[in-house]
Amino acid sequence: MSLLKSYITHPIRTLSSEKAPTWEALLVLILASISSAISIGVFRSVTLLILGFVCIFLGLGLYLIMQSVIYDFAAQILGHKGASYRLFKWTTMTLMPTLLTVPIEILFSNFPGGIFISGFIKIILICAMFYLQIETLKAVYCISFGRGVLISCLPILALACLIGLFYLAVVGAIALG
Repeated sequence: MSLLKSYITHPIRTLSSEKAPTWEALLVLILASISSAISIGVFRSVTLLILGFVCIFLGLGLYLIMQSVIYDFAAQILGHKGASYRLFKWTTMTLMPTLLTVPIEILFSNFPGGIFISGFIKIILICAMFYLQIETLKAVYCISFGRGVLISCLPILALACLIGLFYLAVVGAIALG
C-alpha cells in the first residue's frame, strides 16, 4: 500500500525509485475495471455488473499488454533495451486517474450542467493518464520527455500510415478496375 500512496502523491519520483509493482498493478487493474463497469452503467443488476467487470478486466488487460509490447517495440526501434514486462506493470499504474470517474459522476450528477463539468474533468484525467504514460516511458527507458512522446505516438503514426496505404490501394484498385 505504501507504493500506491507514493505513486498517488509523487508518481514521477516513485517511477524512478521503486521496483516494478506486481500486486499493486493488479489491484489498480481490478479497481479500474470495476470503476469502468460502474461508469458505463452495467450496475443495473449484479449479473450485468459481474459480466461487465470480467469483460472490461480482460479487455483492459489485453489492451495494456498490447500497448506495452507496441511501446517496447517502438523503443527498441529507437535503440533502447527491451523492458515490456516492467513497462506493462508500470503502465497499469497509469490507470489510477480512472478511479476518480465514479466519484466525479456522483458529485456532479445533480448539478445543472454537471454532465459537461464531469466530461471536462474526465478529459483532464485522460490527459493526466497520457502524461503518466510518458513519464513511465521516461523512467523505464531513461529517455527525455520528447522521446517519450515520440515512442507513445509511433504506434498511432504507424497505424495512420497503414490506413492511408490501405485507402490508396483501394482507390487505386477502383481506378484501375
